[in-house]
Amino acid sequence: MNRQALLALAVLLTGCEAGPPGEFATNQQVTLRRWQAEDSPVVAVLPRGTPVVPVGPVSADCMCWKVSTYAGTGWLYLRYIDGPGPGVPPGSGVIPPATPE
Repeated sequence: MNRQALLALAVLLTGCEAGPPGEFATNQQVTLRRWQAEDSPVVAVLPRGTPVVPVGPVSADCMCWKVSTYAGTGWLYLRYIDGPGPGVPPGSGVIPPATPE
């Protein structure tokens, strides 16, 4: 099973409860959209490694997830989300969020 399918399965099995910031992160620069449609208004362009917190369900129609970020709330395709953030394996494409000093 690929990473996207595993993430979707994990979300569906565990529910869509919001987790702590940094549990998931973007794996490349990505556009956060207001709605699920590709032509919906842009909320923000998020850089790679941006922490995201799930705040809604995974849409089976678009395989996207409603998330909250520092820039606002919107929808991202699952293929642009990796997780968990802290302690991710090297080479996974995730940049964990910075730890405050």
